[in-house]
Amino acid sequence: MVRDGYATPREAAALLGLAPGTVYSQLAEGALRAIRPSPGRYLLALAEVERYRPAPKRGGGRRGAAPRAAVLHPEHASVRQAATYLGVTPQAVYAAIRRGRLPTLTTRPYARIAWVAVRAYGTSSTRRAGG
Repeated sequence: MVRDGYATPREAAALLGLAPGTVYSQLAEGALRAIRPSPGRYLLALAEVERYRPAPKRGGGRRGAAPRAAVLHPEHASVRQAATYLGVTPQAVYAAIRRGRLPTLTTRPYARIAWVAVRAYGTSSTRRAGG
């Protein structure tokens, strides 16, 4: 789980909707910056994770396919990204949306949640285990 403003490469991959190997490759290439508290261990600042968003690929994609969640908008989170950040299941995020505790920006075809709302929900006293 993301703590103290830092994420492991696996957590960063989940937040970005990428494979962990992609994050490690980007670290090796210098596209992502991280601190190394010990050999073989990386920690990425959440600001760095927010800064890095893959650009949408041009052409070659399925016609009419929805863009990946990670490239829609850096201020919006998908349900999966919100769940990873909060340390809960996507079903718990959907339950919070249905109960009106977590406002969404869009509902179709996919729910998008402002990162500000996700962070506020994560620190609110109204949050209960499981949703």
